[in-house]
Amino acid sequence: MKRYVAIFFLIVIFCSGCTHLSQNIPEDSLKNRVEERMQAVMSGKWDVVYTYFDSKYRKAVPEGKFVHKPRNVKFKKYTIETLTILPSGKEADVRLKLDIQFQGYTFPDAPKKQHWVREKNEWYLKGNLKKSNPFSSSQTTPKK
Repeated sequence: MKRYVAIFFLIVIFCSGCTHLSQNIPEDSLKNRVEERMQAVMSGKWDVVYTYFDSKYRKAVPEGKFVHKPRNVKFKKYTIETLTILPSGKEADVRLKLDIQFQGYTFPDAPKKQHWVREKNEWYLKGNLKKSNPFSSSQTTPKK
């Protein structure tokens, strides 16, 4: 009986070691996070999508405000074009191509660039906290 218990513990230790190794490959863990997030986006699970944003964004934007925001775009399909982890290992750029539908029109292969950051050993999408004003000029006026 003791031998079976020892074999069981060896198997558990071996399996947990394999799991730990697979989580240490940053490209794989990033790709999984991007795919999980995009599945939630396409399913309209905005409460789940919210959890993929970085902590700074989640502190600034309440979940209820994000979840109940009106959305007119439907995401039909996505393709991950590139995953580039920056030398620090704590940031990454992801390029996607999205098939989106807006007001009855489908726009295939719309490009989308995302910036991801690593927090507490997990990848999070860097949320856009810049307030944009469509009526302001993007050019600055030169000082005299």
